[in-house]
Amino acid sequence: MFGLTKIRWNFTGISFNLLVAAYSLLLAPFIADYIQFGRANIFVALFGVFIYVAEFFAMNYKLKVVRLRAETLRMQKHAREELPNPGCVIWYAVLMRMLFRIGFIMVALVAFGFDPSAAEQPVMFTVMLILFILCEVFVLGYTWVESGLFRTTPDDKWDEERDQKELETWRKVNLPFKETEETRAKEFRADIVLQLYALMLLTAFWDTINESNKEYIIRSFNTHETALFTGIMLFVIFLVMAFFALIPLRMAYWIEESVSIYTSKERWRLRGSLLIAALMVFEPSIKAFVGTFFS
Repeated sequence: MFGLTKIRWNFTGISFNLLVAAYSLLLAPFIADYIQFGRANIFVALFGVFIYVAEFFAMNYKLKVVRLRAETLRMQKHAREELPNPGCVIWYAVLMRMLFRIGFIMVALVAFGFDPSAAEQPVMFTVMLILFILCEVFVLGYTWVESGLFRTTPDDKWDEERDQKELETWRKVNLPFKETEETRAKEFRADIVLQLYALMLLTAFWDTINESNKEYIIRSFNTHETALFTGIMLFVIFLVMAFFALIPLRMAYWIEESVSIYTSKERWRLRGSLLIAALMVFEPSIKAFVGTFFS
């Protein structure tokens, strides 16, 4: 279907990071100028709603494949009883995904012509916003239950035994996972949707962040702040935004890495690609800083 039945390659976290870097450097400035997020635009509205709905199915299918592949890898190569635990910090990404999806649909509603800054909001806008928030609470719960990747500590021995039996039953039914042309094609389509979702969010929100940084740089220069002080402040902003706003965009790949990366070499390669992505996303701010203080 759609010419994707012969796929032999899947996106990874590194692929995602490098694509984000290339997009941020080469395309994002032009797309931001063309689309102008925050204004009525029927293309942004319709495409945004489509990606918003498609991301739900894409994320859940991706996490299903991530678990199957990681469990098979665990059985074949590492002989471990359990997958590496993604850790409690992954819950931050899950919660941020909920907030991002709410922000995403807000961008689409604004593109339809709704004005969230208006003094008096239309009743329809308020009702729709409440429904979307309730929907996202459901999506969060559904992802937690269906993925099987988020484990909690059993309350007692009975809960532990029950969880272990459920896990053993699931493994007997689903493992080992044999990738087929159909599963590769489905995962590839899911990856495309997740990429488009992330790139739209990058364009909508990171452009605003970089513009705010540019204003801060000019203000610091005009008030005779030193380049060192301004650079340190930008570096802090860079670290905070990279962790709080960039990493959660790649939640599916973050989870995949958490349950399937076993060596330090793999971790450092991943961190390097993530750093490249973060620098390219932040490039307009870096360029403005250098141009203002050192030109």
